[in-house]
Parts: sequence; structure tokens; C-alpha cells
Amino acid sequence: SEVCVQLSQPGTVALVCERCSPAEPAQVKIEGSRLLAGLVKYCQSEEVMRVVISEGGVKLIASLLDSAHLSLRNEALLALNLLAVVKDDGEFKTSLTDEVVVGGVWGVVSAGDSSPELVSNALTFLVLLAEKQWTAEVREKLVMLEGLTDKLDSLTQNDSQTVSDLAKQLAKKLSLNPT
Repeated sequence: SEVCVQLSQPGTVALVCERCSPAEPAQVKIEGSRLLAGLVKYCQSEEVMRVVISEGGVKLIASLLDSAHLSLRNEALLALNLLAVVKDDGEFKTSLTDEVVVGGVWGVVSAGDSSPELVSNALTFLVLLAEKQWTAEVREKLVMLEGLTDKLDSLTQNDSQTVSDLAKQLAKKLSLNPT
């Protein structure tokens, strides 16, 4: 839509990213990060996603994963999942496999307070990464995540069939072979 085109201009996205600096009040950073996640989610345009990535917006979106509000974590995960389905290239790879991003997503999976929906969305992101052409490098980063094998093994027994299936799928893609 026209709103997406206007809001996703490099200058506008750069300004939002700039306003999300650590020097700004926390609420400004949160709202700016939400705006970036919203642009990705509602515009669903590769061009918009490239602008968000090129301006450093992925780490800002991932910063929402640390929120105490489950809805903010979910907004971030949905945006990251959309970014993860875009065709492979260096800029996307660098942004999506950043330790802050992968670690934040893993934090959602390994946290004891995450709902099945959040865990499912986080596992979806990790599965999408594991399916990329750059799987060898991604696999190295993912298998180094603290408690990965044990957590995936326990998630294969989860009451949520979706979570269980995604945990099995990720373990298979990473050659972890959980029981």
C-alpha cells in the first residue's frame, strides 16, 4: 500500500533505527522496534525487508524478544519469520544469523514462560534458517546454543503437536537425532 511505500523509505527507516539507539528512552526504542516489525509484517515486501535489513533493523526487531510482554515477543518472531523466507543472500544471512538474533530466538524457546505459540514461532525461525543454502555455517551457530539437544529432546514430547513436530524437524535438520 501507499503507507508501506512512504514508511519504508530508507531515510525514514534510518531515522527510526537512529531513534532506537541506547541513548533514547526505552519506550521510544520499543515503539521504534515495533514499527520496524510492523513494516515487515504488514508490507510483506522484499524491498521493504531489504531496507529494514540494510538500516540495521533486524537487531532492533530482535530486541523485542527480551520484552516482558509476550505480544511483543510474538510480533518480533512473526517479522523474523517473514524475513527468513526471503531468498538467500549475504545481507539477509549476516542479519538473520547474528548472535543477538539467534540467541534471542533461542531464549524464547528455552525460557520456561513461553507459550506454545511463541515456542512454535521461534522454532519455525530456526527451522527456516536450518533450511537455507548456508546451512553449514548456520548449523555451527545453532548447535552451539546452550542446552540445544536436551531442550529439543524435551520439546519432542511437548503437548503441542506443532511444537513437537517443529522440534523434531529442527533436530533432524541439525542431525541431532532426538529420541
